[in-house]
Amino acid sequence: MSNFILDQQYQEEIYQLYLYAFNAQDSANRRDFWNRRFQHAIPYGISVDG
Repeated sequence: MSNFILDQQYQEEIYQLYLYAFNAQDSANRRDFWNRRFQHAIPYGISVDG
């Protein structure tokens, strides 16, 4: 298991997970909100077996 900081390549995948987890619909406002938050965050991830 390894920890790592998620970079831009994971932004869309995390956004899709966010929509799924909160049963939210995609919209321009929601995507804009998400993009601003992602740009000002340090998103961490954990990888198990790659």
